[in-house]
Amino acid sequence: MADLKDLNIFNSNKGIDKIKRRQSNKESKVKEPVVLDNSSNKVEKKDTKHKKNGVGAPIQNFDRVFATTKGKPIKVSALLHATSTVLGEKFMTEMSRDEILRKALDQYIRTNLTKEDKLLLYKDVTRDLDIYRKSNPTVYERNVDGKIIKTIEEIERETDQILRKNWEI
Repeated sequence: MADLKDLNIFNSNKGIDKIKRRQSNKESKVKEPVVLDNSSNKVEKKDTKHKKNGVGAPIQNFDRVFATTKGKPIKVSALLHATSTVLGEKFMTEMSRDEILRKALDQYIRTNLTKEDKLLLYKDVTRDLDIYRKSNPTVYERNVDGKIIKTIEEIERETDQILRKNWEI
């Protein structure tokens, strides 16, 4: 193992000392007031604040009911989180939040998409699932004794059948 004394961790560190000296010099300087001439051009202020982009898609303007007091819309993810949480706690206690959201999506797809749109969606979703499965492979389903109950092919086939059934394809 390397000797820690040679790393200058416990002794004075020249780089840190230099940074501390610069900082103390900056703090000790007194700022002079700026005098502007009326004849000179206006000095532009630089905006040092950076606007942070929020995560998630904002609710559209027609949905202003969900606006916050500052006039900014609530993010859809916050709305989905709150709705699914309350549904799971009060009304659909036997289902997880994930199951509630999947059920809502299935209902939307079943009622609002045409047969052609459902098939296109199914094709795109299965393609994305295949890409996901390459980096996160499906795992066998085993019982308590360690025996394989469902193979990978059976699980993936069952997923496709569930999608087709729930979307009425």
